[in-house]
Amino acid sequence: MPQGIDRDWSRLTSGDWLLRGDEDRRLRAARLLAIALWVAASSLTIKADWDLVHYRTKFPGWFVPVFVLLTGVLVAWSGFVCWRIQRQDSPAIRPEGRRVSLICLALGVSFVCTCSVHAFYPFRPPPLDFILVLSHNPVWAANFVLPLFGAAFALALWWLLRLGKPGTALVGLTLLGLLLLVPNDQCRNPFNTWWLRTIGASPLMFVPNMFAALLAMAALMDVHRRLSTTLLLVVCVLTLLLGVGHMTRLVW
Repeated sequence: MPQGIDRDWSRLTSGDWLLRGDEDRRLRAARLLAIALWVAASSLTIKADWDLVHYRTKFPGWFVPVFVLLTGVLVAWSGFVCWRIQRQDSPAIRPEGRRVSLICLALGVSFVCTCSVHAFYPFRPPPLDFILVLSHNPVWAANFVLPLFGAAFALALWWLLRLGKPGTALVGLTLLGLLLLVPNDQCRNPFNTWWLRTIGASPLMFVPNMFAALLAMAALMDVHRRLSTTLLLVVCVLTLLLGVGHMTRLVW
C-alpha cells in the first residue's frame, strides 16, 4: 500500500476523525471511502454486464452492447477520477458558487431519475395497497426509503458545504453511496435474476447513484470539474431514459 494511503488508513481506523472537529482528517477518510465506493459500484456493474450478455435475447438487439459500452466508460472514468481524488492535496470547493448548487441539485435529481424504473415511486403518492406492502416487506421498505434519504442528503450536502465543512460533507457523501448497497429490489428481470436466486433481493437499482456520488465528489474537489459535472448530468439523463424504456416496455 502506498505510504500516503497507508497513513490515511491508519488515521481512519483509529477513529480519531470521528471524535475531533478536523475537516482535513475527514477529507482523508472520504478519499479512502471513495475507493471502497468505486470498487463496490464497479463490481456490481461488471456483474450486471455479464448477466445481461447471458440474457441478451430478452432485450432489443442494440440494448446490451450499448449498455455494456456506456457502463464500461462510466466505470473507467469514475476509476480515473477516484485515483485523481487520492492525489488531490486540498479540495477547491467554493460553497458560495452556483457550481456547488448545481452538483447538489443533480445528486438529488439522480434519485428521482433512478426511481423512474418503478414509476417514480416514492416521489409521487403511492397507492394504499403499496403502503401496506411496505409495512410487511423490509426489502421494499428499503427501496422506498433510500431514494428519499438520498434526495434529502443532497440538501444536507449543500448546507454542510455552505458551513465550510467539506470533509464532513464528503464523508457523508461516500457513506451515502455505500449505504445504497443494501439489497432493495425484488423485481424479476434479467438484471436481478442471479441476485434473487442467491440472496433474495438485488442491490443493483441505485448503482447509478453510487457513481453519481463519485462524480459529484470529483466535481466538488475540482477533479476535471466540468467533465465530471457533465457526466453526472449524463448519468441522470441516461438513467431516466432507462427507466422510461422499462415503463413503456420498449427495453424490457
